[in-house]
Amino acid sequence: MLLITMAVHQIIKRYISIISILRRRPMSYDEIQREITQDHSSIEEDLLTSQRTFQRDIKNIATIYDVFYAFMYYSNKWKK
Repeated sequence: MLLITMAVHQIIKRYISIISILRRRPMSYDEIQREITQDHSSIEEDLLTSQRTFQRDIKNIATIYDVFYAFMYYSNKWKK
């Protein structure tokens, strides 16, 4: 039986949340954090992160899920 720690569970849930939010439309870091705060289960699991952690999450999502996002400097938004 695979035992997943709470921290790993939280990270995976954060990755899935980021993927589902950015699937809708390009968003800035602040817009993504706002979307996360609107989901009550995300608040309970403390999925909000710093901007640097978010950047690392984007890199990890690309590696693990093969889903790539680019930051568009002209609009200050992340886009698939």
